[in-house]
Amino acid sequence: MIDKAHDLPVVRQVQLLELSRSSVYYQPQPIPENDLRLMRRIDEVHLEYPFAGARILRDLVIERPNQVWAMDTIYIPMRRGFVYLSAVIDWATCRVLAWRLSNSPTTDPCVNALEEAIMNTDQGSQFTIAAFIGLLQESGIQVSMDGKGC
Repeated sequence: MIDKAHDLPVVRQVQLLELSRSSVYYQPQPIPENDLRLMRRIDEVHLEYPFAGARILRDLVIERPNQVWAMDTIYIPMRRGFVYLSAVIDWATCRVLAWRLSNSPTTDPCVNALEEAIMNTDQGSQFTIAAFIGLLQESGIQVSMDGKGC
């Protein structure tokens, strides 16, 4: 779709097609073996202790559906790399409200899922990009990213 040899600059082609520039310039890189070992170990620990971790929005009593939604992106190991799953979840009911799957860790799947459901997210880079935050603000949504001083 994007022709880097075209007279029209790539930036303008991306604007006309309403694509993310990062999706055009992203070049998949092999993941170092040490990183793969560490990610496998994290998966093992999570499967052994799925209840471990911390709740979002400290000291907030979550009492009803649609009070707090959350979003995160996880990597899913595949034979030749990873796919990335972004999901929006209602915190009270644990219901998945929207999800997108991608073969690269870009913002587009997150923004697409956000268009289906507006939520509170963690501080992953895909959630702090201008397109994502802009959509929240245009919708009149208060941005809340749990963490010290946030």
